[in-house]
Amino acid sequence: MVDMSKSDVGLDQTTNANRGSDDLDIDALRLYLSETVEFRVSEDGNTYTHPESMRGVPVNKISEDSPYWNRHWRSLDAYIAREGEEERLKAEWTARLVEAKKAVPITAEQKRQRKLIADTAKRHSDNCSKQHKIGKMFGPTTIAHPNQVISKRYLPDDGLCEQETMYSLALRLYDLEILYQHGELTMQPWDFLRWRIGQAAIRRSRHKLPDEQRKSAKRVITNMIDKHSSDDKMLRMMTAFAYQLKQPSGKTFGRTKESKPYYSNGINQVQKKINERQERIAFKDQINRRSQQTYDMNVGGRKARDERAKRLREEAEQAAREKELERREKRLRLAQQSTYGGVNAYRQQRSGQTQGHTAPNGGPCGS
Repeated sequence: MVDMSKSDVGLDQTTNANRGSDDLDIDALRLYLSETVEFRVSEDGNTYTHPESMRGVPVNKISEDSPYWNRHWRSLDAYIAREGEEERLKAEWTARLVEAKKAVPITAEQKRQRKLIADTAKRHSDNCSKQHKIGKMFGPTTIAHPNQVISKRYLPDDGLCEQETMYSLALRLYDLEILYQHGELTMQPWDFLRWRIGQAAIRRSRHKLPDEQRKSAKRVITNMIDKHSSDDKMLRMMTAFAYQLKQPSGKTFGRTKESKPYYSNGINQVQKKINERQERIAFKDQINRRSQQTYDMNVGGRKARDERAKRLREEAEQAAREKELERREKRLRLAQQSTYGGVNAYRQQRSGQTQGHTAPNGGPCGS
């Protein structure tokens, strides 16, 4: 267990080493998720004393009647109580949208009205999905309250019970729950999330005035999964890791459904999903290998054709050179054999041949 002293609070070698990195390094991420910190409590056991970001925060979940509660904070109970009203508005505007789609828009005003109805229906639908997730993570039966994620020193004046802030917290807590249930996370999800947010908030608030420090936690939370603004890249990347194990956080396609149990009838459903994904990857690799083989065959075929064409050209050129050489030699032989010099040369040649012959009795021929 890591005991981070006051002098090294905020120094996070794992996080700093991966700041700006977008590659999902599973080994580095597992090392990150295996880190632990000791949450120390006061002698009476009511408040935390360590880590620094949790100093003074109550151990038990607070309510609006708790002494720790700030009357300027937004109400979590009031927000959760609005879920029924939001469901009613969702149903109402969805019905209006269905009716609006039945009529063919004629004028620009009618088209504008239908778009307004569609946008309103979508907003209420999104609100219902967010309220459902927030209630699941911070409802009456849970141990977590958004305003206990960090010390008051780093909280904004109205607290953290604002929909988008709570939704971002709920999604990251949901991801950590998945990793914890699969043995990838060592600490309890809620403690791990508070520790990491606290570390990032301390780094962000260094050398800033108290008014600016109170904005740190909210900025860290709202930027947790932002590619360019995240204060903790590893915390952002663990969302991708959780996706590989279960499903994408915050993404719903069609109707929002309750998460199925991780184990059903003795079958690990998550492992089944992972196996299916690995099979798809293996199939794609097989297709890629076949494509590469086809490519290599095509490249080899083209290379063989090019070499054959080159060889034929060289043979044709060699044959042409040999024929030309043969013609030149033939012309030279013909030129050397040609001795015809006219009638006088012919008579002289014949005279020389006559003088060179003798008769059988020893005398000249013809006598």
